[in-house]
Amino acid sequence: MPVDLDRLYAALGTHADDLPLSDPGAVRSRGRQRSRGRHLAAAAATVILLGTATGVGWMMDRSGLPALQDRFISVEPVGAGIPMPLDPASEAGSYGMASVVGQRAFGAGRTPDGHLLVGAIDLATGGPAWPTRDLGRWGDWMGMIALPQGVIVIGEHDDGTTPDHVAMVVDPASGTLRWQVGVDDLQFEYFDSALVVLSSADRLIRGLDWQTGAERWRRPIEPGDGTRMLGNHSTGAVPAGRGPFGLATAPRDHRLLVIDPAGTLEVLDARTGDLIATHREVGEPAVGDSRSYYRAYDGMLYGISSDTRPTRISGFDLDRPGRTRALYTVASDDRRIVDATPCGPRRLCVISHGSPGADPGTIRADIAVIDVATGRLLWRRQASNILYASALGDRILTNNGQLYDRDGKLLLSVPRSTAGWVRTATLLLLSQPDVTGAGADVEVAAVSAKDGARMPLGRIPAVAGSCSWSTTVLVCPTSEGFKTWRFATK
Repeated sequence: MPVDLDRLYAALGTHADDLPLSDPGAVRSRGRQRSRGRHLAAAAATVILLGTATGVGWMMDRSGLPALQDRFISVEPVGAGIPMPLDPASEAGSYGMASVVGQRAFGAGRTPDGHLLVGAIDLATGGPAWPTRDLGRWGDWMGMIALPQGVIVIGEHDDGTTPDHVAMVVDPASGTLRWQVGVDDLQFEYFDSALVVLSSADRLIRGLDWQTGAERWRRPIEPGDGTRMLGNHSTGAVPAGRGPFGLATAPRDHRLLVIDPAGTLEVLDARTGDLIATHREVGEPAVGDSRSYYRAYDGMLYGISSDTRPTRISGFDLDRPGRTRALYTVASDDRRIVDATPCGPRRLCVISHGSPGADPGTIRADIAVIDVATGRLLWRRQASNILYASALGDRILTNNGQLYDRDGKLLLSVPRSTAGWVRTATLLLLSQPDVTGAGADVEVAAVSAKDGARMPLGRIPAVAGSCSWSTTVLVCPTSEGFKTWRFATK
């Protein structure tokens, strides 16, 4: 999916499982230093909001526990990890991000003195897979996406340089910096065949070779900054444990979808840049600063008009093209749709946010599940601080650790927590019950997706960014660097 600003931190990493990094006041102060609020707002919001979420507590039907006890164990350290000084509460906003891909975990972070470092851990030993690389000093950074084809680390100049962001492609086998490219507004898309970047300044979309960065193809785009591009992801391509749907897996489909400011859709072959099809009046034309943004899953293109009132979402069938259909509208003028992700076959989870309440650290959010074929609202629930949702089987999980069944029954809701899939039937829950914030230990638990039953697995030190995990090993950044813990035997 495209790496757009509204959803950056949901996309940058396998899970994007951020825990509270410091007290909310410190994080908010950090956010006020940035003139481009949307850039790191998603990251800061995840950090802040998971730290202030409220819930109904554990809803425990203990029938799910035996399956957990059969394979989960108390967390135990594995190896030395990667040394890397991190301090999220510092003025520099030094934090780390982990991402597990196969038998390796990749970790990147910006140190308090501004150096952007990247390393890798061999999950079998818990030790470094290759020496940590220094990618230079940067004014800020926008995170990491780890893929089998390459590890993308995004530096930010933050000094007026154009383009502000640089995507650096690191060899996952050796840690060698292969090449780097400037990216406008973080508009790039990854495929097995190429890394595709969009430049509004050059009015070009280019397909770049993963190994060399050489241009494999190019295609002109319309003037202005209103062109959007994305890939079509398949729900069947996402393994358990990958967190938010399709965020760290290249799409199997080679179609690159390009929507221009007039709402015309061009379907390109990402391998060659060749035009496959053109469809007019698919998206809403851009008006002034108002822009739609898009998601594509299982052959359906969704357009989200979040700047209009009422805010709405539409659908266009890529495999059986016809007219764009209205799917869901938020009736209230003080609410807007912020995201949409698959929630099962032909179902879509739509997240909307209301105006800020009395507590500036709390977002009044709704999650609505709609039938894609008919646009019928199946159920809607109100909750605080939902940024995204993901689904496996007939269970729906939000970023702040809320678990729903197919019919919207709440099975799990834990204050100050985040969770992600381990397998279809199990989740890993990380929570920070100590409200003092910085320096507080994190509690780890296994959760049954069947009924929300929990099995405590122990504690790990305070997390300095976002964690990731395989089906047996957890990797998190701490103040000393990236550490590894085993939590399951199989």
